[in-house]
Amino acid sequence: MRDALGQRGEAIFTVLMTEFHSHAGPIFKPQFLGDKWQYVDFIVELVGAGKSVPYFFVQVKTTREAILKNIID
Repeated sequence: MRDALGQRGEAIFTVLMTEFHSHAGPIFKPQFLGDKWQYVDFIVELVGAGKSVPYFFVQVKTTREAILKNIID
């Protein structure tokens, strides 16, 4: 069950990061790294930035708690 929760969180992250903000498509390109890195789940590139491609790393955490409860507490 824990693995299913983590996979769902990673899928939600991918959907949110690849949301279309214009007719040109998404502005971010996430690449799942799998179990290759212990503390990093994704490398995310900025699409259409020019010659050098800016990027950042993401670690996705999931919970069974409601989002609003986590924000309020």
